[in-house]
Amino acid sequence: MPIEPRPLPDWDERCPWWPVDDHAIGSSIEGDQSVDCTIVGGGYTGLACARRLAALRPQWRIAVVEALEIGQGSAGRNSGFVVDVGHWLPALGTDGNAALVRLARHGMDALREAGCDRVWSEAGRFHVAVGAAGSRELAKFRAGLDAMEESYEVCAPEAIAEAIGTDYYREGLRLPGGALVQPARLVRALAGELPPSVSVFERSPVQRIESGPPHRLVCAHGTIASQRIVVATNGFCRAFGIEGVRVAPLLTFASLTAPLAEPPGALAQWGVVPEHRFGSTMRLTDDARILVRNGVRYHPEGRLRDVSHDAVRQMHRASLDSRYPNLDTELTHTWCGVLGVTLNGGTAYGSFGDDAWVCAGHNGVGIALGAALGDTLAHDIVGADHGLASELSRLPRPAWLPPRALQAIGLPLYTGLLQRLAGAER
Repeated sequence: MPIEPRPLPDWDERCPWWPVDDHAIGSSIEGDQSVDCTIVGGGYTGLACARRLAALRPQWRIAVVEALEIGQGSAGRNSGFVVDVGHWLPALGTDGNAALVRLARHGMDALREAGCDRVWSEAGRFHVAVGAAGSRELAKFRAGLDAMEESYEVCAPEAIAEAIGTDYYREGLRLPGGALVQPARLVRALAGELPPSVSVFERSPVQRIESGPPHRLVCAHGTIASQRIVVATNGFCRAFGIEGVRVAPLLTFASLTAPLAEPPGALAQWGVVPEHRFGSTMRLTDDARILVRNGVRYHPEGRLRDVSHDAVRQMHRASLDSRYPNLDTELTHTWCGVLGVTLNGGTAYGSFGDDAWVCAGHNGVGIALGAALGDTLAHDIVGADHGLASELSRLPRPAWLPPRALQAIGLPLYTGLLQRLAGAER
């Protein structure tokens, strides 16, 4: 049965990361194309997969098909944290969490290999807590770091205040790894480093897939006949109706201030991650703006244009004022992007048919992890060893999701409750 993805991704002009430059990376699909492998999705996973496939099979013709322009979608709309050690996931245990760390670091290495480290800052980040709810989560995280033998620095409130210019946080840990980026610039840098055997097609949403092989992808003004296909659209993967892809799309929100004449804190750039999942992420960017990220909303189709941002901006203003009450600045931009999340922290990864593969569900740490899984998937497609099979085996498959009608009721109630319970962490 042919696949007709619905809905097609959309975008709005609210995100300040875009546009990055005037350089066109790809053209729209026109006429009939024929390739050895087509990757649907021009984010970190799809581009990393394309890059590694081109290295492993230089004689192949490879196509990356992106519904929008590279950097307009979710890959270019996030908060810009390239995370190696993410939150502690109790359900995965020490082995599973350690596997995620090793995979994320593999992803960072793949991005460095592509030359993308020239557009990031390895400034580390703080994991923090304000009240009792955050403190409990931070204690779990610290115990997990100890179990994995990961390094960190315990920070007194005074040290955090000196570094980032606010005494709001009561405790925290500073982790040395990871990076801070302008995400649209990063994903475009990855696309710009692809070898000539990879053709990037932008502004080409796939309207229909006829299973093969050869698979046939139908776009508005052309088609692609492809011996192999990879679906790497993360939060939009379930639109393809692939069995076992139990990934729910959640919208998450961010705001950015105007440039500050006197940025708070002693550090030129900093990032703050709340250990309570529904707290406020904060960062100081390289152009002296403060970013605030909090708020999660279930949207069954992940459509950005259908969302009102007024209440979100007020919430972000309150979060900023609680931390920096004397900061005289305005929030110049408020926007959202789509996360692909699973209920158990698992990832949809592997084959879903003859010469067909999927990779989705990165649970909010999609830059490094997405790049890693795209890279390993390319190895798996051609039967080459990547040395990470044991790490992948430690990650569970996505847990069962209720029918969409129940998701529409249950997920908003669940996320709303957790956001209220976050209290001062927001």
